[in-house]
Amino acid sequence: MAESGLAAARKRSWTPELLGATTAGSPVYTTNSGSFLRIGKMVTVSGRVIWTSLGGLTGSIQLHGLPYPCKTGTQHRFSMTPSWYDGLAMGADVSMLGGFTQPGTTYIRLWGASNAEEGINLLLKESHITQTGSIYFNCTYMTE
Repeated sequence: MAESGLAAARKRSWTPELLGATTAGSPVYTTNSGSFLRIGKMVTVSGRVIWTSLGGLTGSIQLHGLPYPCKTGTQHRFSMTPSWYDGLAMGADVSMLGGFTQPGTTYIRLWGASNAEEGINLLLKESHITQTGSIYFNCTYMTE
């Protein structure tokens, strides 16, 4: 008898990558691993990326390699929650790390709150992270 519903859900692995939007670069990792669970159209991912070199990445920073594309439409920007991070040189202009799925793609865009009281956010760029660091995170999103 075939399994269905929750019985068919299994935890699987995926490989997150830290890449730049302008130049992807070739970051060097000590660890880049994650797991995911898909139930119907809902996907929950967790991951960790620990890097020792950014490898020339430039532009806004993205976590690539989600196991399924995020559902299309701007209303489908699902939040990424970091559980731990270090090696981020966010400075005075950024006080908090966050991220969101980019609809229709398989990546998460990283952002920082630059003025939480006024709700001003900015996409993180290579100048906001150091050559060595780590991000542990999770995200639940919808796929097609």
